[in-house]
Amino acid sequence: MVFLAILPVAIKSTTVESVGDITWSFDGKRYAVMSVPVTIKNSGVYDIDQIKIFFRVKNSTATFVDSYQDAGDIPAGSRRTIVIRIPVDLQHIYELEEPTFYHFFNYDTFSLNFSLSLKYLLDMVDFNSRYLDDVRWEPLVKEFVLHHPSGMEENGTNVIITIPYTITTASYLKGTAAFRGNVTGDANVGSFSTEFTLGRRYDGTLKLVFNVNATKSLVTHSQILHLSGEIDFEGFRVPMHTDYAWGAPLNNLQFEVLNNGTLHYSFQNDADFSLSLLVEKDYYYNGTLVYHEEERMSVEPGESVSRYEEINVNQPVDRVVITITDENTGIRYVEVIDL
Repeated sequence: MVFLAILPVAIKSTTVESVGDITWSFDGKRYAVMSVPVTIKNSGVYDIDQIKIFFRVKNSTATFVDSYQDAGDIPAGSRRTIVIRIPVDLQHIYELEEPTFYHFFNYDTFSLNFSLSLKYLLDMVDFNSRYLDDVRWEPLVKEFVLHHPSGMEENGTNVIITIPYTITTASYLKGTAAFRGNVTGDANVGSFSTEFTLGRRYDGTLKLVFNVNATKSLVTHSQILHLSGEIDFEGFRVPMHTDYAWGAPLNNLQFEVLNNGTLHYSFQNDADFSLSLLVEKDYYYNGTLVYHEEERMSVEPGESVSRYEEINVNQPVDRVVITITDENTGIRYVEVIDL
């Protein structure tokens, strides 16, 4: 923001020569601070005393700052640049806008009402001058995007989905922050945690961690995953929620044994990564393994699979166990069919 280069104050030889560009900073606690350099020239023969800067920051619906700053004196025949620091209380905005927290995630234009009050000529003359201008509000979180998942894996008692992400935060923020919370799907609850650098565009990786019991749902059912957490920086916590469309690698997996003794199974790869599948079929009779066979197939994203395979076992069979393993990720799915 740049005010007019030379702004006359309506009294004798005192002038506001310039109002410079706004710079933003964070005080490390709860305030986003606007710093506005104001140069005042007193070319008269009397000192200017008790300068007060009054300021109000608002938009069409709410007032965010209404305060003042003591700026001292300007001796006769001198020029002085005063840096006005206007603190925008993030905690106040937080409480004012809960639960939407609009200004934490959205740009806006604020109206800055700027008033300069001076004591002049041994306090016999008291005057003020008022200026108006617009200020561009830069939200704390300007962008948060989850990209195509880079993989899915089982790790001990957990199943982990790895998702690259991009987050862009306000340029006045410094240091690092953490984003932690819970993720819920149609039939499962998990958690996530990541850290990122503030004040710029940052590319990172988010890991969604579920109990291994969620594997079947995540592998065979495309669903919306709901991420709900908080961005934590310098003790300040900003809630952030987003949804992610998860594409299951074996979406809508179905098995059936036809009356003619044919095994049929089908699915579609809704994931954003290729599959290298090992399909193993173990045939049992009275709890004893009587036959084993396997095959391999590659399945690209978006590709559908529909297989009809005759059961060629030359003895009675009462159960078949089908194990599908993606050799790229290690994810395994087991289906037991009683014949």
